[in-house]
Amino acid sequence: MTYKQKKYAGFDFIEVGHFYESNDSHDVRWNGKNISINLCIKLIDPSICKIGESAYLILVEDDVMYAGEYSYNFEDRWLKKEKYV
Repeated sequence: MTYKQKKYAGFDFIEVGHFYESNDSHDVRWNGKNISINLCIKLIDPSICKIGESAYLILVEDDVMYAGEYSYNFEDRWLKKEKYV
């Protein structure tokens, strides 16, 4: 599989998915408050969930909106911890 690449701050990143607006909402806890969101992520390859310790960028168009990192793997950090799966 070929991934779209982006260089940022001297590091190489690959595109792994896209966020999109869903018709279904999800109740989550954020900043100590219960909120309802309708934002989902579609991963280019489901095995991305198993990649360990990584840095990531969130882009709008081609502009970096957020840079972050996680330990363990994407699924444990974001999906299971927040009870999305």
